[in-house]
Amino acid sequence: MKTKLLASALVGVLLSACSGSSSPFDGKSPEEIAMFIFSGFQKGTSRKDSNVEIRVVASQDKPLVLTMNGSAQGQSRDMATFSVTDQGNCTFLYGVVDKMDPRMFGTWQVRIDLSGLSGAKLVSGGQSDSIALAGATIQCLTSSHHECEHMQADFAKGTLMRFGPIDLDEKQDGYKEQKEKSFNEAVQYLKTKICKV
Repeated sequence: MKTKLLASALVGVLLSACSGSSSPFDGKSPEEIAMFIFSGFQKGTSRKDSNVEIRVVASQDKPLVLTMNGSAQGQSRDMATFSVTDQGNCTFLYGVVDKMDPRMFGTWQVRIDLSGLSGAKLVSGGQSDSIALAGATIQCLTSSHHECEHMQADFAKGTLMRFGPIDLDEKQDGYKEQKEKSFNEAVQYLKTKICKV
């Protein structure tokens, strides 16, 4: 009798484990998920084209700081750092510090309150994508080259420039769909597992 009960329980556990859907964001911190949503970057991603390699490495975990590093012809240089701090209540500080040309990424910090998030979409176009976060509040806190003034209209609409991902090849079939799928999965995970909105 005990053997049958044990076998039955084991089968139940195995079936529930197999039928449960896992997310590529399982086990990641709120900062890592917010970082991916806001910037498109994850630690450890890289891309190599001909003789140029771009890598995203974690400089720090709390707050999460990712450094984008470029290397070519035997020389390496940090291009920018991106940081996310979880402030609780589904609110994050997101900062960008340009290490090269201030017009490339800019240097700025915003507070993003996602507690009222009602929808999110990736908006493709131009040299980089944007994200539209319906119901979110984006407040620019600091900037070094007037980024707050230049981006304020976008922030007021819940729109934010997104620089990544770098590990997908835009020439590959299904690039746009894959990029949208991973973005949507991250937003859904954040809404259901972290913010519960």
